[in-house]
Amino acid sequence: DRYVYGQRSINDINTDIELLNGFESKGFTVFKIKRPLVLCDPDDRSIETGTPYVIFPWHIHDPENSYEIDLDTKNQSTQLNFFRKNLEISSDHDESQVFEIKLHKKIIPIKHHQYCQAFQIPKNLSKKHIYQWSTELPESDPHLISSIKLYECSHDYSYAGEVDCDFSLNTAFCSRSSIGWNLGSEMKVSFPADIGYPIGTDTDYGFLVLNLEFIDLEQSSSKILIDLNK
Repeated sequence: DRYVYGQRSINDINTDIELLNGFESKGFTVFKIKRPLVLCDPDDRSIETGTPYVIFPWHIHDPENSYEIDLDTKNQSTQLNFFRKNLEISSDHDESQVFEIKLHKKIIPIKHHQYCQAFQIPKNLSKKHIYQWSTELPESDPHLISSIKLYECSHDYSYAGEVDCDFSLNTAFCSRSSIGWNLGSEMKVSFPADIGYPIGTDTDYGFLVLNLEFIDLEQSSSKILIDLNK
């Protein structure tokens, strides 16, 4: 029952999180928890309705700062995304558009624990607001993927195709977006109708970097085949 927001986590003497249940799935432990949105405890992170905050359980050592948060290669980690229940939103109206990011039969060597590919926002796409996004895992070895994240990159980024993750992520050009999937989270997430997520050439980012993180590749085979083209 601790939190960190851009700094080292603090000890919390109160226990405001209730464990509902837990289960094992393909070598992973999944916990379901609940906590009130509004708390009087100053040591707890406040959560505003409709805000997509993420809860990160990581490895045994606390990070010194927000840039040191990383996977534990032995214990791994998990993330709990979007406390809010998904909304039932219809996409039948004429003004809706579908924006897809796909990987087609990409072979990734086991020496890489993550993979990044950059996509340019279509120049003819005026500013829109995303009200719903969904993730589709590959049919081949989906359990090897621990997270799929998107990073927003400025118009000066000017890269497309396969890119170096260390160069592209959490830099002056690129920062983490609120869109992504992690093991145990929902495959489809809807934003509140009065918020949405901005996308288009009129925003302050012109590129998106797709970041995939993998687990236990050495124990599976010499390579992994990723096909997010479904």
